[in-house]
Amino acid sequence: MVKFDDELGEYVQEYKDMIFCWDDEPDEEKIETVEALKRAYNKNKQIIAKAIYEDLVKDIFGEMTLDEVIENLGIPQINPERCEVVYCEQTFDDEHIITFEFLDDDFEEIENICLDG
Repeated sequence: MVKFDDELGEYVQEYKDMIFCWDDEPDEEKIETVEALKRAYNKNKQIIAKAIYEDLVKDIFGEMTLDEVIENLGIPQINPERCEVVYCEQTFDDEHIITFEFLDDDFEEIENICLDG
């Protein structure tokens, strides 16, 4: 069920392992894409973790396994409209958020990995 989250300032649909966010209230067509994106994200967690590790984590937070990277990233907030994933509750540190953009709906091509905060 989609609801407006005042804290995030976005419409959200929450699951136990990820949150989907939209700037504007999504129509049924946009909501229907969520299941495919959930499957693709879960299928490609290792690809995502490897890219984040290579581009960011290794140099800033040190060496670790991909499973540790996935665990430390926490729950992703996925905005399909902006093709962006945000990790607000990552546990590498307590000061930053990690974001990236995905270029395809399979999460195989990601770029602009950033540490913000």
